[in-house]
Amino acid sequence: MLLNTLIMCLNSTKSDFKKFDSDLKIRWKTISRSVCRLSKDCDEDKGYDIYSRTIDFKARLVGIQTEEYYITRGSYQRLSNQKQVGWHPMWKEKIK
Repeated sequence: MLLNTLIMCLNSTKSDFKKFDSDLKIRWKTISRSVCRLSKDCDEDKGYDIYSRTIDFKARLVGIQTEEYYITRGSYQRLSNQKQVGWHPMWKEKIK
């Protein structure tokens, strides 16, 4: 499985990875909006719900289903470190 993942990543272009990130952000935004709108939980619980729903996923890269969670989870961690996604409903305000 690791070999297949490596081959898939090596055959991917910069634009493939940009699309991958864009797809991840769209998915995160959909989950985040849904949780924030529908949940009556406190913000910390909403944040955990957003996080857990978001990372429990194996994204597609260049049209191929990734076989391991770590590719998607690591990418979400990178996007979070770059302040492009967040887990707490008020994350943008909290990082200022």
